[in-house]
Amino acid sequence: MNELLPDRWMEIGVATVCVTLVAVVGGLMTEIGAWYEGLRFPSWRPPNWLFGPAWTLIFLLIATASVMAWERAPDDASRRWLLILLAINGVLNVLWSPLFFKLRRPDWALIELLPFWVSILALLIHIVGFRRSRDA
Repeated sequence: MNELLPDRWMEIGVATVCVTLVAVVGGLMTEIGAWYEGLRFPSWRPPNWLFGPAWTLIFLLIATASVMAWERAPDDASRRWLLILLAINGVLNVLWSPLFFKLRRPDWALIELLPFWVSILALLIHIVGFRRSRDA
């Protein structure tokens, strides 16, 4: 068990660095200014201060789920695909902010959500497959 501890800390460190990079780059692309505040929002929109804590929690959960998936992957090929799918998801996650905030194209950002959600679905399908390959 003690032999696995350094590897686990490495996995946690890599996942933390990766999700932090996605969060920082996305955050740098986010500008809350007059244009954003001038948009029409539904009455149930959360206050701006809540987005920071909410995204921090989301990224913490992404890092945790990534480490758990890595540890449960049945083989190196599954781990490679996991990394590829996580990288695609991270790029799509970051891409939304410049589309919405920098280019001021909510329509493009809405369209970009389709491949983003497909990447989430692909991750879920891939990870669920880990259990099936172990049960076989």
